[in-house]
Amino acid sequence: MPQDRLEEFIVKHREDFDDAIPSLKVWAEIDGQLDKVKPIRRRKVWMYTRIAAAVVFLLIAGGVIGNFMTADNNQAVALNPELQEMEAFYSQQFDKKYAQLTSLYQDETIENDLSQVDVFLEELKQELATAPKGSEERIIENLIKSYQLKIQILDRVLERIQNDQTEEKTQTDERKSISI
Repeated sequence: MPQDRLEEFIVKHREDFDDAIPSLKVWAEIDGQLDKVKPIRRRKVWMYTRIAAAVVFLLIAGGVIGNFMTADNNQAVALNPELQEMEAFYSQQFDKKYAQLTSLYQDETIENDLSQVDVFLEELKQELATAPKGSEERIIENLIKSYQLKIQILDRVLERIQNDQTEEKTQTDERKSISI
């Protein structure tokens, strides 16, 4: 009920309130203060809005990048069994031929050539791990060619050694036949 008394008082003394008009200077100061308050609030609102938008953008970008990285890892895991099978096959062939070579002949230049191919193979494997989608097949083809190159090097060296040995045997046989 106290409000009703206040309303009653205001209604009875309305004319007393209406006759006092503030000067223009007072209104100018009030208006100036209102102009200062509004932009500060608007700036704060815009600042918070920009910060929120940046946080949302970073979260979305992080999610997309994380999803992309996970997809690449899943694809590398899918290629991994094929790659392991291929490596096992070529390693087995290489080991056989290398064992043959070491039993017949040893040369550092062959070792250097093979180590250069090994370095190239490692570079290709690292490239495969970071390769963009679609280029994996090209890298795997290069890996296969590199493995084949290692085996071809050994084949050529073995072939030359065997040719040299057959020539030496032929010459020895010729000498024996001439001396008899």
